[in-house]
Amino acid sequence: MHLHYFTLLRQVEELRHRIEGTTVTESFTQVKNEWVIKLEKAGEEPFFLQLSTDPQYGYFLANTHLHRRQNSTDVFPEVIGQQIERISVMEGERIIRMEFQNAPFSLYLQYFPVKINFFLVDPQNTILRAFKHHNQWHGRPFEIPDTALRNPLQMTESEWLHLLEQHGDAPLKGTLTSHLRYFTRPVVEELFYRATIPPESHPNALTVEEKKYIFHEMQRLFQQFLEAPAHIYFDGAIPVRFTLGTFHSLSDKRVEIFDDLNTALKVFCFQSIKWRTVKQKKETLQKRIEHRLRFLERTISKMAQDSSTDRSERYRKIGQLLLAQPHAVTPHTSTIEIIDYFDPQQKPITVKIDPRKTAAENAEMYFEKAKASEQNREKRHRRLVRLKEEQQTLQELAQQLKEATTEKALNKIEATLKALHVLGTSREEAASMRVPYREFHFNGYTIWVGKSASDNDQMTFKHAHKEDWWLHVQGYAGSHVIIRNPRREDHPPPAVQEYAARLAVTFSQARHAQYVPVLVTKVKYVRKPRKAPPGSVIPQRTKTIFADPLPEHEL
Repeated sequence: MHLHYFTLLRQVEELRHRIEGTTVTESFTQVKNEWVIKLEKAGEEPFFLQLSTDPQYGYFLANTHLHRRQNSTDVFPEVIGQQIERISVMEGERIIRMEFQNAPFSLYLQYFPVKINFFLVDPQNTILRAFKHHNQWHGRPFEIPDTALRNPLQMTESEWLHLLEQHGDAPLKGTLTSHLRYFTRPVVEELFYRATIPPESHPNALTVEEKKYIFHEMQRLFQQFLEAPAHIYFDGAIPVRFTLGTFHSLSDKRVEIFDDLNTALKVFCFQSIKWRTVKQKKETLQKRIEHRLRFLERTISKMAQDSSTDRSERYRKIGQLLLAQPHAVTPHTSTIEIIDYFDPQQKPITVKIDPRKTAAENAEMYFEKAKASEQNREKRHRRLVRLKEEQQTLQELAQQLKEATTEKALNKIEATLKALHVLGTSREEAASMRVPYREFHFNGYTIWVGKSASDNDQMTFKHAHKEDWWLHVQGYAGSHVIIRNPRREDHPPPAVQEYAARLAVTFSQARHAQYVPVLVTKVKYVRKPRKAPPGSVIPQRTKTIFADPLPEHEL
């Protein structure tokens, strides 16, 4: 909330009788952005003025119960001992002027939006001292920005109609804020709500009667600011708007009404500052949930549209046809035609084979592909189920967050988001949760593929067991590959070893080559030389097999 002109005007009017004639006995700061002035008058209890330059919740308050702390700092020593002769608000400006008896300076409290500051100014209008950025302001003239904004309370109906006629093609909202005083965003929203017109209305789209109606609603609204009691509107326990009088556009909020403006400002500003961190936390959580939900929506949609998720039936059929037509497999040929006996018309189909293998071996290769495709389909299905469950959970959390108004409720939602790994954690926590490898499954075996050079080291020497099998492309940079060996077998099954070798080729610089040599050994025979760069190792007791990269659809 930025203090509105009418709020300042009425606050000063209510406090004038208490402030004028008092003497400043202390001037100090003990809270960031806040200046405290202690005032005393003969025969009366002393009280304090609390002046804040907080860019979001600047305030000008009187407070009886305030104790100076030991760590407070004196500021504006020139005002100590001075008697306040007069206090006023400059016409049409959010500036309070405080004049002292027989003092060679005046105090200007400037409450411009976001640019709140307090200045001691001499009779020649030179700034002697500034509360914020003193070195920047010292010695400069104190200037009130020139403005051509008109006072809507002094306008006639004909002048209003003439203004709208001049700017008929521009949005009415822009005309109000650019040419008239006192129109902040909440005031514009309330006027549009009362006049029942869309926010982006243009004057040319309105009838003369509608324009006149808006004018009279505007007059009533500003007259309300001069007379009506203070209202604070709440979203649960959080104050969201301070107004002078009723704002019909906030009718869905809980409201409290105050007879004393100073009390109302104190409640609103102090509670708002207290809840500011809560509101910021709520906004942060909301952004993270929305970001994750957008990702889940895209991923689920893409997985649902993937028509190539299951090739197992085709692979199995090719394997059976190869067994039935072994004569079709000829040496030195990588592409052959075989008759599709499953087709009523028995049309020939083109099939890729490994020319180094027999018909039975090629058939076995296709049967292995069919198994892998089924496993990948099941894996994708399980992932899709998990993603949909997470999506449902996040949608429920988004609704809970919308309704949350307490720090306890936000902490509970935050804990759930951390458990889902949706919310960012510290670098240490993120590192401990992150795994340095991609995981694949083939014929009941788990296969890991390192994500980067440093991840290769982490995977091989910290995550893998010494009896696991280790693979790496020979002569090329690439990922380490680990075949998990929980049963402590001496050799991996040939099909599993071949699949892992093809993964090693796929995740290496040899991914576009064919018949690539791949080293195979156990982790216990792999060592890391001292001061070697990430990913660099020396494998021993290796054997070499040859493999081609996997096509993209098999990953």
